[in-house]
Amino acid sequence: MYFYITTRLNEGYKVGITNDIEKRQQQYTTLIPNIKFYLYAQTSAAEEIEKSFKHKFVDYRIINKTSSKEMKSEVYQVKIKYLLMHFMNCIHMCKYSVILTDSQYPFTEGAYINNKINLYLSNYYLPFKNYNAKFIMFNAGMKIKVGEIEIGDAEFDKNNKIIKHGGKLTLYDFNLDEWKKIINLFFENVGSSINQENFDKIIENLNFKKNTENVVGQYIMDYISPWEEAFIC
Repeated sequence: MYFYITTRLNEGYKVGITNDIEKRQQQYTTLIPNIKFYLYAQTSAAEEIEKSFKHKFVDYRIINKTSSKEMKSEVYQVKIKYLLMHFMNCIHMCKYSVILTDSQYPFTEGAYINNKINLYLSNYYLPFKNYNAKFIMFNAGMKIKVGEIEIGDAEFDKNNKIIKHGGKLTLYDFNLDEWKKIINLFFENVGSSINQENFDKIIENLNFKKNTENVVGQYIMDYISPWEEAFIC
């Protein structure tokens, strides 16, 4: 399940959960062109986080005027900084951290095709002197790559049921001195003309230790793809 916060609408930010980000965006864009997601996160605690938002910001939910009854919508008239702050509190309470991707394929039907995505640490964790910058830069600008997931094509039987679907999860294993070096490189290059791809190459060329493990799809109540298995790991 995926928790998400949309970009700003006229009255605020829409908060919700879904099984497929791509389909949810298509549903929204039929009514609100150009709508995007400020964030979307795969987490087993998605439903609990959504409930926490409803409780925390109960007085800031917009009334749904299109309903026959005066019901509160899932649009919140709250600054994005405070929505992100509460999201981070929820994630950390669950003992998770926020890792960003450069693709939403793992959250859609594209999970079944040959693909690779890069994993980045949210800029929230970087030591910005300005506390508000943690939230301004949460998922914006250049980021530090911490790993990648590669997935092969899925194999299906004659009944179109998936029978094989594997991949590889690679995570960088930085020690403290290496992490300090990367932080310094980040602040030397942030705001410069260097793009994300070239900054990734700088990190890659430092030849830090990597840990790699295989990830495979499996059936647990429903099918869990290698993408999902990697994020659970």
